[in-house]
Amino acid sequence: MTDRNDIEIWWTDLLKKYQGYMGSGYDLIEYLDKFLGNLDQADRQTTIEFLTDKAINFADGFAFAYSTLEKHSNETSLDKIYKCAQTVDFNDEKIIYPIGVLGKQGSDKHRQFLNKFFSPDKLNEFETFVQWSLFPKFPDLFVTTYSKYLRLTDYKEWKGSGVTQSFMYKPDALGLLKDHLEQTDKKTWDNVSRDIKAALTTDIWTEKQKTEVRKIISAPNSTLPKAGRSWWQKLFGSE
Repeated sequence: MTDRNDIEIWWTDLLKKYQGYMGSGYDLIEYLDKFLGNLDQADRQTTIEFLTDKAINFADGFAFAYSTLEKHSNETSLDKIYKCAQTVDFNDEKIIYPIGVLGKQGSDKHRQFLNKFFSPDKLNEFETFVQWSLFPKFPDLFVTTYSKYLRLTDYKEWKGSGVTQSFMYKPDALGLLKDHLEQTDKKTWDNVSRDIKAALTTDIWTEKQKTEVRKIISAPNSTLPKAGRSWWQKLFGSE
């Protein structure tokens, strides 16, 4: 599939096929992931270029293109998405799409831009949509950003919600959040801990998930993995 017209027809038909029913967006993203994984190198490259073009021009199906590129970007597509991101206002909802790719696939050269978007002294109304894109690629930025949201948002707004329950799937991320908040904002950590413990009493999580999370909650800060302590000490110092 190397002809541009053929790819356009394929894309248009694909969007029509997955329109109009609940869950269609997730199904399409899953399909595109598998589709790209089965292509040979040349066709895969061509398709990534096509999806990148749709993404940076915010053309039909751009959200699906960006979601697919969160996993399948290459250096060229990342450069184009980075340039695109710099043209989008931080108060425009479209910013979440390039930010999501840069968080998932970006490198140190994108770090300054991500820092600017996830500014530590204010809460952007769209950043909650892409906080998780920072983990595990940018763990320190993830934890400071997530902590900022929890600190600046009334506990009643996120109590019992996916804001904290999402950590049931990522106990290692919960460990980083715990260490940070216990050092910087004990009150907020107490609220998070209370909320997580309430989630542990429900039946929607596996015993394995519950066991891993309980270990994180009860562990002292000294259990922070040595691999992560170097950047942590640079940020917050060490005792």
